[in-house]
This record gives sequence, C-alpha cells and structure tokens, in this order.
Amino acid sequence: MILNTDRKPVERVVETAFDRIKTLADADTVIGRPIELSDGSCVIPVSRVTLGMLTGGGEYGENEGGAEYPFAGGSGVGASVVPMGFLVRRNGVYKMIRLAESTLIEKALSMLPDLAEAIADAAAFKK
Repeated sequence: MILNTDRKPVERVVETAFDRIKTLADADTVIGRPIELSDGSCVIPVSRVTLGMLTGGGEYGENEGGAEYPFAGGSGVGASVVPMGFLVRRNGVYKMIRLAESTLIEKALSMLPDLAEAIADAAAFKK
C-alpha cells in the first residue's frame, strides 16, 4: 500500500484502518462459500457481520525532527460474525433455514443428523 504523503498522519492512520477492514468483511464472510453435497444439493452459510472501528491521533506542536513528529495515533477494529442460517438448494428448490439467535445451539444440534448423513453420503460418493 502506498500512503499519500500530502495527508496528515492521522488521515493516514484512518486510511490504513479502512484498508484492513476491507480484508475482514468480504462477500465470503457474509454469504459463505457453497458446499456441494453428493446428492447434488448445495448448502450456503449466511452470517451477519458487525464491524466497529476506532481511530484517533494527535499532533503535539512543531518539532525540529520533521513535519510528522511528534505524532501519536492508533486504531482498532472489532468484528463479530454470527451465523444466521443456511441457504439450501435441493432438487432445484431454494430454501432458507434460519437460525434464531436464542436457539442457535438447539438448531445446530437438531441439524446434526442431516449433517452426519450428508458427510456419510459424501464419503460413500468418493469411494
């Protein structure tokens, strides 16, 4: 990444933080990569992504050391990825299976038999 030297140091800190956020929240984070099953079905995970960013800095007057000094700055990013459900394609029909936040564990546990069956089918298909 090339930083624009005409900008103030705090602007460069903000620019760098935003560039880093772009790598965190790509389309594969919100809509996951499709998982093809042996029966031709496809499962696509869907998540909610929340990002927060804090950036700040300060300049402390003139200094003989250069235009950028003394400068203090920093930034931080927080991220949360919550599974919301799965988009399932089976026999050409799409269905959204939602995971309620309050029953996420219950839903995941109830889907384990189907997941085990899909894994067994995939293993049998490879043989």
